[in-house]
Amino acid sequence: MEAFVNTDNQTLLWEIIQGCPVIGQVPQADRWFATHIGHVYETATPDKTLLELNETALWNMVQDLVHFLKQSQPSQPSQSSQSSGHDLQPQETRHQEMGQRVDQDTNLRNQATKDEPIKNMEELLAETQKMRERDLPRFAVPTGDKVD
Repeated sequence: MEAFVNTDNQTLLWEIIQGCPVIGQVPQADRWFATHIGHVYETATPDKTLLELNETALWNMVQDLVHFLKQSQPSQPSQSSQSSGHDLQPQETRHQEMGQRVDQDTNLRNQATKDEPIKNMEELLAETQKMRERDLPRFAVPTGDKVD
């Protein structure tokens, strides 16, 4: 997965996505690109190959560009005043939702694993020590010397 965020791989993906004419209309295209790369990296499973990660990233970016293109059609009112960051909103919203789910899962795990203090530690230690003393003769190594 480290190869996915490697500079060479990101350069390759950037050059591919630059082939889409719409990318020139996206405000803060480099930030938009980095957001997509980060999302794919964060959601990737270890069994995914570099090719699969690249395909997923490019597919997500193209879908987002299609969505952006539909929003900026001339038949709709001009959105130039609204477009600063608007194209990033769905992606950022998904990141926030994912972060909230992780926080909820962490809280649930923390609640489920609350440890109680051991109340009878002295008894348990004494019992363990007695068991070890009983087992000690079994593990004694014979020396061959007889003691009368």
